[in-house]
Amino acid sequence: MELRSVNSIDTKDISLLDMLYKSLIDNGFKLERKYFEYSMEKGGYIILLDGFDEVNRERADKVTNEIKSVCNKYKDNKYIVSSRPTGSFIGWNDFAEMTTLELTKAQALSLISKIEFDDGIKRNFIRELDERLYDKYISFASNPLLLTIMLLTFDTHASIPDKLNDFYEQAFSTLFNMHDATKDAYVRDIRTGLGAEDFKFVFSHFCFKSFFRGEYEFTEAKLHQYIQKAKEKTNRNKFRVEDFQDDLIYSVCMLVREGLNYRFSHRSFQEYFAAWYTCKLTDYEQEQLLNGVLKESCPFDMDSYFTMLFNMQGEKTNRIIFNPGLKQLRTEYQNNGFSIKLLDSLFRGIFAYEFLDADNMSVEVLSFSLSNPCNLYNTLRLTCRLNDYSYETRGERERAFAREILDYKNSHHVEIPFDEAVDVFGEERILQCYEWMHKRILFSLSILDKYSETSIGRKRKVASILDEL
Repeated sequence: MELRSVNSIDTKDISLLDMLYKSLIDNGFKLERKYFEYSMEKGGYIILLDGFDEVNRERADKVTNEIKSVCNKYKDNKYIVSSRPTGSFIGWNDFAEMTTLELTKAQALSLISKIEFDDGIKRNFIRELDERLYDKYISFASNPLLLTIMLLTFDTHASIPDKLNDFYEQAFSTLFNMHDATKDAYVRDIRTGLGAEDFKFVFSHFCFKSFFRGEYEFTEAKLHQYIQKAKEKTNRNKFRVEDFQDDLIYSVCMLVREGLNYRFSHRSFQEYFAAWYTCKLTDYEQEQLLNGVLKESCPFDMDSYFTMLFNMQGEKTNRIIFNPGLKQLRTEYQNNGFSIKLLDSLFRGIFAYEFLDADNMSVEVLSFSLSNPCNLYNTLRLTCRLNDYSYETRGERERAFAREILDYKNSHHVEIPFDEAVDVFGEERILQCYEWMHKRILFSLSILDKYSETSIGRKRKVASILDEL
């Protein structure tokens, strides 16, 4: 029995026993009421109560009492209640809580094949899922809910976008507007009454603040603080904090509850909406915040955030976030050329290591050890990666030099300060073997040249400004 059916019944009239009996009758199982109750007493049923989280809040307590009452009175039946995680189950001591396993690719394909959906769209989606989508979006495709959202998104747009941030936008839209469109016209209520854009604006502020503070799991008190702050900051005041919390968990499925804490249903949603909110900041605010991030840490764990930010505002990211660091790099390059002194401004020293490949063959790698903070290298690295730099293949010369370094220290991973490396191997040899880094520096400086100046400030007429926009 689908529990959401109670939403159309007055709370005082809800009776689980009556609903179970009606469900049998409606499905053609003709049995007088007295024999139905007798069979309940004898434990003749496995009763599946689906979608407890879809029960409207004002009816939830009544439904809880009804379930407990029926379970206590008719103990010999088996009862299974399905729901997204919720604190409502605290105190259900006679129930054992279980969670679902992730779907394998075979199970994901099987699930999609069994969904009642347009056959042509399903065939196309199954082919794409098998060939590339499962591997590319494994954390989504292994989750039944998110996999279904992928299908709905695929239906709407005839594809899953290559850029992750476009997929997250479509996924959010699907969750907010379409998630339950296939369920007999049932639409999950938005308790705050906010429209999609206002809801997204408040939620994105929460994601932005929590992301930059490195917080991904929240107590209820902390969650309320974030929502209240977002409510005030975005000037969207006409909703209750508790309603927004419920919408995040039950309506839009952005958060899940685990024990006494809350976490994001998928961390990448936090990264996407943090980037989305960043785009709403002024250029000055973005420059101050993100240049500070690049200077104070080695944020490899922020690569997804920067990727989505760049996809939303590529030119601006180059101009106001990367250019300040690139200007410093240009000064170093103009003063020192490609030299050990320049490399010393980017890195702590030379790093070489080896590993065994799939054929159990040794592979030597030549790299650098990073300074902390490593702001210039962060800027260089992100500039190259996000502007589609064609990365070079390091050849035998680099591998041979890495082998020499490893043999010199008789180790599988070696870090050498630049001054020691120059004494042992010579500056010219080092620079030859790191020519690939020289190419990356030149590429990043070309990006600086491309985005460092804007001619709009020199324009005086509207027509000429429009030509530049």
